[in-house]
Amino acid sequence: MDIWDIFNYNIKNMPLGFHISIADGISNAVLQAEELGCETMQIFTRSPRDWRIKSFNAQDVKEFRSVVKQSAINPVVIHTSYLINLASPDERIYNRSVNLFMHEIKPRKKSALTCSLRIWAAQRVWAISSV
Repeated sequence: MDIWDIFNYNIKNMPLGFHISIADGISNAVLQAEELGCETMQIFTRSPRDWRIKSFNAQDVKEFRSVVKQSAINPVVIHTSYLINLASPDERIYNRSVNLFMHEIKPRKKSALTCSLRIWAAQRVWAISSV
C-alpha cells in the first residue's frame, strides 16, 4: 500500500457536503443539501461577521430537528462567527467573544442532534511598543 492508496481510501470514506445558506429557512437548508446529494452540510446560524445574536423561534428549531432526524445528512456542522477571539488581549473583544461562543454552543448541548461546531482558532494580538 502506498500513500495514494491511503489517500484514496480516506476520500472514499469521507462524507461530502457543502456550506448551505439558511436564507430560505433553516429546515429548507437540510432539504437543499439532500437535493444536492450531500452526506453532510455546514451552516451559519447567523451572520459570521456580526456581533448581534440571532435566535430562532421554537417552531423553526422543532422543524429543523425533525427534518434532520429524517434525513441522512450527518453531521450538520454549525460554523461559528469569524469574530470570536478567545485569545484576545482586549477585554471588550474577549468578553464579547465568550458571550457569542456560549450562545453558539448552548443550543447544541441541549439538542439530541449530531451537530459539530466549526470554530476559528483566533490569534492573540501582541502589542508592540518602541522603547
